Amino acid sequence: MKTEFKDSFLKDIRSIKDKKLLSRLEQFILAVETVDDLSQIPNLKKLKGQKKKIYYRSRIGNYRVGLIIKQDIVVFVRFLSRIRNLSLFPMIFDITFNQRSPFWFLTSLFVI
Repeated sequence: MKTEFKDSFLKDIRSIKDKKLLSRLEQFILAVETVDDLSQIPNLKKLKGQKKKIYYRSRIGNYRVGLIIKQDIVVFVRFLSRIRNLSLFPMIFDITFNQRSPFWFLTSLFVI
């Protein structure tokens, strides 16, 4: 699958100091790039409460990777600790313009 990285994801990984965690993240990214089907991505879960159902998360230790998946493109949006991830993802990101909708707080309330 093709991968893209949002600026928010890159900012999140710059703040991580744990080398083991970064190594596991690198292995996860390589695994995503080599798979042909969503079912092959490790620990992938579709987030509930989304109409378009394109938001996913995957667990890496105590951290969560926030993903947007459309067709064969996987967009890495966030990489946050489990607690912070619940409040910050998903925010409605437009895949082409990288802008946040003014109604992002409504969608984050309904994700379980």
